[in-house]
Amino acid sequence: MTNLFWRFTHARSWPTTDGTVDSCDWVRDHDYLGGVAGHYDVKFTYRAGAQGEVNHGEFCHLGTQHIAPYFVGERLSIQYDPKKPGRHHFSGATPNYEKLEAILVMTVFGLLAGYVLYTF
Repeated sequence: MTNLFWRFTHARSWPTTDGTVDSCDWVRDHDYLGGVAGHYDVKFTYRAGAQGEVNHGEFCHLGTQHIAPYFVGERLSIQYDPKKPGRHHFSGATPNYEKLEAILVMTVFGLLAGYVLYTF
């Protein structure tokens, strides 16, 4: 939802610059069902503003551990706020839905448990 809001409020007004991937590291997390999950933490740099100052950013990319989505040195198209060049947006960043997933799983489990208890 935030990405959709951003598109309508800023997408047409922020300039675009090239960013360079500095690292793309797998971060291992434990999911709510006892398994192991994770995401890629992608860090990048970009030049923005009147003086072309160097800025840094990062985002999470959901995926599988064995298929890296980005490589060091790869170019990204970054949009930045001309008033505050340190603020940026990368449209390829994926939102983190772990909390929503946990709520959904618990809700489905609760509904199933309620159904089983009610019918038997």
